[in-house]
Amino acid sequence: MSHAVAIKTKISKDHLAELVAAAERCGLEFRPDQTKYKWFGKFVGDYKEIDSVFARLGVEAMGKCEHAFRVRDNDTAYELGIITDPEDPNSYALVYDFWGSYGKDLLTQIGQNGELLINQYNAEVAGTTAKLSGYREVSRTVQPNGSIVQEFEITQDQIDLLTIG
Repeated sequence: MSHAVAIKTKISKDHLAELVAAAERCGLEFRPDQTKYKWFGKFVGDYKEIDSVFARLGVEAMGKCEHAFRVRDNDTAYELGIITDPEDPNSYALVYDFWGSYGKDLLTQIGQNGELLINQYNAEVAGTTAKLSGYREVSRTVQPNGSIVQEFEITQDQIDLLTIG
């Protein structure tokens, strides 16, 4: 059986480093330039909710990727593939198979529909943006519901700029 889907978010190609950092926080390992991700291996037509990414690319695109993530210390879990979003060449789409125990092993790390990974990715992007604006992340707390609370402080350089201006 195969139940391949895409996580419902866009990942800017400019923020691949943030995606890698987020995935590492979720217990995944980055596999740069890996061109196939582990999944059931063939589409057998049993899952009628074929994801729109594969509806546009065709089922022959299943299992193919530009990069991948694997679950750390788990050689049997399915993997997360990174492909160019077919609707936006400046973005990535994240694709995976959630079927069975191998898919569940991946979902344990990334959350249902990838929510844990996406929350970490958004926090990484926020941290990068804040740093570029002169702030420093001082804490990051994952809440019981998976949301993330971040605290930032202004750096002395930013205070100096505000004082001069």
